Amino acid sequence: MPDFLPEPDLEYAAWLRHFAGYVDAHAGELPVTGGQVAELVAAAADVTGALADVERVRALARGATERKDGLRAASELIARAVARQLQASGAVSDAQRAAMNLTVRGRPGGGKGGHVPTTRPMAVVDRLLPLRHDLRIADETPGSAPRARRPRRTIGAEVWVRVAADPGREPAP
Repeated sequence: MPDFLPEPDLEYAAWLRHFAGYVDAHAGELPVTGGQVAELVAAAADVTGALADVERVRALARGATERKDGLRAASELIARAVARQLQASGAVSDAQRAAMNLTVRGRPGGGKGGHVPTTRPMAVVDRLLPLRHDLRIADETPGSAPRARRPRRTIGAEVWVRVAADPGREPAP
């Protein structure tokens, strides 16, 4: 069964102010004591004051959040400029980059991000229906059959298609 009290705080505060005002104005006609009326009027004032406090804090929080966001954007510009300068400098070692939590760029053959693949992707084209070609890409492991998994640290594959101007001539690789 739904309650007669409104659920949202602002609506409840408005209802409570109206209710307390009516009971206070008509206390002589209603079966309530003076203590109950005083308690009800004080509760309505407290709720109204607390909601005003919440709104003030919300406004301050919005302002503080906007200030924080602006300061972060400005500091990111500064930090990125300094980080780019340090990354480009030959005087900064990889150990120093790691200590500053900067990306340590890998070198071919080793290091973070410098993985040199030992295999290559192999594509097999299945022509099942006219005008439909299924492309299966698998990892070609030297000396064994192709496997269905992609090579480690591989994100995906890029497929390029070239249509020759002369249908009798093979397109260049």
